[in-house]
Amino acid sequence: MRVSVGGQFSSQLRLLRSRIDVTRPHYIRCLKPNDDLIPDCFEPAVVADQLRYGGILEAIRVSRIGYSQ
Repeated sequence: MRVSVGGQFSSQLRLLRSRIDVTRPHYIRCLKPNDDLIPDCFEPAVVADQLRYGGILEAIRVSRIGYSQ
């Protein structure tokens, strides 16, 4: 019996969810130190904007008050 594309997708999605549920994923976010990508040139405002727009600062604020992500 052939499995439909939808059935195959559903099965793969269940397998993926089961793998995710038993792991503790960690994410790495890369930040650009400056808009021109010049080595050894760190612009705090550029990095702060990336942290803010990427939701990192909000995640830190929430975790500090005791809520898990």
